[in-house]
Amino acid sequence: MMKMQTEAVKYSSNNSNQSNYVKKSAENTSDKFSQLLAETKEEFAQKLETGETKQSYAIGANSYTEEEWNKLVKGFDRIQEQLREEAENDARQLREKSEDNTPDNND
Repeated sequence: MMKMQTEAVKYSSNNSNQSNYVKKSAENTSDKFSQLLAETKEEFAQKLETGETKQSYAIGANSYTEEEWNKLVKGFDRIQEQLREEAENDARQLREKSEDNTPDNND
């Protein structure tokens, strides 16, 4: 019976140590988060005071400033123009190939 009580005390002690560790870990995480939040708030307040912030717009799941949006659209436009030019070149090559294979040119 004494051995069971000793084991119960050991288990209770270990469980208490783990519980204390979890509590301390949670407190440390909470402290770090609070510190990070305070730093971010301070940085944002400074940007507001100096006029360094830019308005952003939510588009789908993302948010873009006008500068970021214009960069994205320019990239899209550039790629779309490249695709259009490639399609025109392909169509021209097909027409030329088709004209070369007409019966009038095979004499």
